[in-house]
Amino acid sequence: MSPRKGKKRAPVIDSKVTCETFETTDEASLAISETSLAASETSIATSETSQAISVSFRQFSGEFPSWAAFHEGLTEYQDETHQLYKIRSTNSVADRNEQRSATASRRGTSPNLFDESLKFYTKTLICTHGWTFKPSRKGSRTNHNIGSIQSSAKISAVLVKDGHNYKVRVSSHVATHNDDVSRDVYYSYAEARKITSPGTRHVVKTLMQGGSKKKKILRYLKEVSGNPVLPKDVENLIAKMRKETYTSEDDNERVGQVLRDFSE
Repeated sequence: MSPRKGKKRAPVIDSKVTCETFETTDEASLAISETSLAASETSIATSETSQAISVSFRQFSGEFPSWAAFHEGLTEYQDETHQLYKIRSTNSVADRNEQRSATASRRGTSPNLFDESLKFYTKTLICTHGWTFKPSRKGSRTNHNIGSIQSSAKISAVLVKDGHNYKVRVSSHVATHNDDVSRDVYYSYAEARKITSPGTRHVVKTLMQGGSKKKKILRYLKEVSGNPVLPKDVENLIAKMRKETYTSEDDNERVGQVLRDFSE
């Protein structure tokens, strides 16, 4: 008779060890996932940096007989290159004279003062995407459409004295952008679509006084300017002209505009 074989006992599993093993495995997996995610984000950031936009244009330079002439020249330059600049800061002639007077007083000399009727001593203009945005409040609706990416493009101009005359000189211009510069982007701004030509504005005023509809005025402006003028641009122009007419010193012109508005 063969000896009786005993039954094998199942190994005893320590539940504490098993839980710790699972937790260790989960933590290791989570660490690997986080490392992979960080590596992926780094790769994306590197890719975006390598594809960053950098475009340069010819510099805006020269001297102008007045600030008005400077801005006219700048407008032509902007239309040609599809760049758009806005005033970032100014320094008045009055402040400049005050500083020069204080310096001259300390040194016991006579100050070289500028004509304060010229108003501005310096102006600094930056690209429309050059502003640094700071949210005014907390919450999920702090802003809707922020165009600032801190573009480095900047123009500086200064008033200089040449004998008894004054002129505005472009002192520096950084003409490199890290934002998209194109015709479509340029004309997406209402400022770029403004009608500034005195002759064109006079024709529009004549059309208004003759009772022409806004559609006809819009068609005329598109043909003359060659720019993508929008219906709201026509409405803004008409509203501005009406305001100018209402404040006109010519009584007949004011009364005529009131009657035309009343008949619409």
